[in-house]
Amino acid sequence: MSRTRYILAVIAAGTFASACDSLSPTGIGGPYFKSESGDGAGQFMTLMTQNTLLGTQIGIVLSAPPSEIPLAVGRAYALVPSSQPAERMGRIADQIRASMPDVVGLQEAVKWLAQRPGDFLIGNPVPASTVEYDLVELIVDALRARGADYRVAIIVDNTDIELPALPPNTLPLPQNFFDVRLVDRVAILVRSDVEFWNAQGGNYDAGLQLQIGPVQKKFLRGWASIDLKIHGRAVRFLTTHLETQDAPPVQVAQANELLAIVAQSPLPVVMAGDFNSAANASAPASTKTATYGTLVSAGFQDAWADAHPGDEGLTCCHDASLVNPIAGFDQRLDLVLLRGFGGTGFGEVVGEELTDFSVTNRWPSDHAGLFMAVRLP
Repeated sequence: MSRTRYILAVIAAGTFASACDSLSPTGIGGPYFKSESGDGAGQFMTLMTQNTLLGTQIGIVLSAPPSEIPLAVGRAYALVPSSQPAERMGRIADQIRASMPDVVGLQEAVKWLAQRPGDFLIGNPVPASTVEYDLVELIVDALRARGADYRVAIIVDNTDIELPALPPNTLPLPQNFFDVRLVDRVAILVRSDVEFWNAQGGNYDAGLQLQIGPVQKKFLRGWASIDLKIHGRAVRFLTTHLETQDAPPVQVAQANELLAIVAQSPLPVVMAGDFNSAANASAPASTKTATYGTLVSAGFQDAWADAHPGDEGLTCCHDASLVNPIAGFDQRLDLVLLRGFGGTGFGEVVGEELTDFSVTNRWPSDHAGLFMAVRLP
């Protein structure tokens, strides 16, 4: 969030909060929303959601014939370091540090592992275990370096797949093959002064069945939740990443599973994540799956729509290469949905300004992040 937009956020939130609910510039380096009247109604919970991006183009592998899988994996994996994961996660840490939310939900918070030389071609007896890029660790380390102390409350592994790779322009000799392992994850970070408990998570039963060369794999998506105490009020925070718009039936089935999960909560619920279902009126028809309507019809309040009626709040998507200098967003996929809360105070799309691009000539992710302040019950 730029300094100008940060100031506007403070002004907007203060205006919304009314005379008895003021904005206290407390916390480390950025405000969080708090009433002068003490615990209870009128105070705010602050949160962010961010899809961090895998850092490659999976389609390179999915479209390759079986005989070319190692070459395709090698080409796809070569894109990961060129996507500058440490620098990108540093920029996401900057966005978190600017507003110091109580809690952060992360999607596509992947871990890349490798094994050199690989053993996949002889049966893969030992899974790759050398961590080369851990996006959650990179964000937490970057936050700590910026003076912001966040804890990892929970990480849930989704799809975990390993394949053989041959680096580009390399002879196909046995010693040149290595194994690449991708673990897709969702994660929740909590600011160090916020009490939390009851960390839970899992994978949806609904999922795509993929055939990738010799490997048949169910592509898992998942969710993670924790209970928190914010200004004396207990709430449940959940983050999730649903299947893409290429598979609407799977996505809708996952949404229905999600509703069954949150129905069991005795606490007010806030869900934040990449729902992959366009919520803005101007979105292309192919992006408007039934999921958004299903969740809202089930009684969930769209925090952004309530806080900013008439503002589409687009969050997606940059080109997968992240080097497009002009944002071409046409969808609002990253949502904050509430049940049992008192209302919404303020929201801000973050990480989509030209300054966020110009630091490294890459966007931090193909999604913008979303910051929200929501009024506690």
